[in-house]
Amino acid sequence: MFLVAALLVMYVQRRRRAGAPVIAPTLLWLPLACSGIAAYFAYLTIRTGDLLAWSHAQTLGWGRTLHWPWEAFYQTTGRVLFASTPDRRFQFAIDLLFAAVIMTAVIVLTRQKQWPEVTYLGLTLIALTTSSTYVSLARNSLTLFPLTILIAVTITHPPHRAMKPVILTAWWTLFAVNTTLFAFGYWTD
Repeated sequence: MFLVAALLVMYVQRRRRAGAPVIAPTLLWLPLACSGIAAYFAYLTIRTGDLLAWSHAQTLGWGRTLHWPWEAFYQTTGRVLFASTPDRRFQFAIDLLFAAVIMTAVIVLTRQKQWPEVTYLGLTLIALTTSSTYVSLARNSLTLFPLTILIAVTITHPPHRAMKPVILTAWWTLFAVNTTLFAFGYWTD
């Protein structure tokens, strides 16, 4: 859904730059773009009788409910300090780190007036930081291709090339730690 919203922002932005009307036959493809989302919710309704079965499953299985961002931040910070095991404390810390990285990317892209990217990252950030805690934030950042592109563009420009080994080392270290934890049966994000 967030990608469709970002694509709509891109469409409107490009039509306005071209001086073309926003309402055009191209918009007839919008229902097709949303058909997967509609089919999923139809499936949930038919299969479970509950349009929001995915949300209710998260509440029942993991205790994830909607909270204000500052409440989720407080809960996540508390779990970094007091979660039951070191691997969980580490993963909550990583989620806080990725929230900061995504928020920084939103700020940078806003300054660059990259509105489709801001829409996609911003909506995702809002969704992931308004749960009970920041669980899954690091893992969900894998789908945020504008973030990956921003990092790649940043570390390949001459003034920031020194960051390249630092970022690649951090990425490989995180990859190795998460893979090792997962292989030994610990909770990883």
